[in-house]
Amino acid sequence: MPLGQAEAARSIGIKSLPCLAVRPGDEDAQVATILAASMHQRLEPMEQARLFKKLRGRMDVKAIAARTGFSVRTVSDRLALLRLPAEAQTMVADKTLTVAAATE
Repeated sequence: MPLGQAEAARSIGIKSLPCLAVRPGDEDAQVATILAASMHQRLEPMEQARLFKKLRGRMDVKAIAARTGFSVRTVSDRLALLRLPAEAQTMVADKTLTVAAATE
């Protein structure tokens, strides 16, 4: 965290802030990226799907769920989105098709 942000937090009485620390080349950096993004913003389903796909090369669905805090069903549903035709993926991204309807 930049020093200015830490000083600002202390000035309003915040004693600690959650953070994730990773070393360059750390094999868990992708997991840390997903967790950090989840802590700071709500990831869109297609963004989650692409990140889970990156992890899928090293982990099974249960391991991804356990490491990221998402349910096995959420991980499975997001990965299923990537098997949809491009048009359907665009509709999910544009929120004209729900994840539930897309993965039925």
